[in-house]
This record gives sequence, C-alpha cells and structure tokens, in this order.
Amino acid sequence: MLHTHDRALVATLDRSAGTIRVSGHLTSLGADLVRGTADQLRSDGHLRVTLDVRGVRAADDEGWAVLRELHRDFRRDGGELLIRG
Repeated sequence: MLHTHDRALVATLDRSAGTIRVSGHLTSLGADLVRGTADQLRSDGHLRVTLDVRGVRAADDEGWAVLRELHRDFRRDGGELLIRG
C-alpha cells in the first residue's frame, strides 16, 4: 500500500495485475505520486496499467490534469492507461 503525505489519499498497488487503486482526496501532489507508480509499472513491462479511481471522494482540477497528462503520455509511448471510475 502506498500512502502519500497528503493524508487524505491512499493508493494501493497490485504489481502483478498492473493496477493502482486510489481513494480519498486527489490533489496534484497525490497525482504526481500515482504518476510515478504508473511509470514504474510501465518500466517493469506493463504495457497496460489500470488506474481505479472509484474510491476518490474529491479531487482538484490540478490532480485530474496530471492524470490526463499521464494518459496522453502512455498513448504517445504505445501503452495504455485505463482509468476506471
């Protein structure tokens, strides 16, 4: 389980499935940490990473912007970031 210093965000990683489950309040800081985790999964060979945001109770615009940019980066590099939520 990955906990951010943003006390309201928790991200749980399933490395074998390539899935990150996020819950709580998503800010740009938390989204940057999620980005780092997704990038690490991609580096580990996952062409498809699933980001499950169904547990996000609140998010700021900057947090969503980071995730949209991450989605574009995956597509540009030939990968796929699936965002559920």
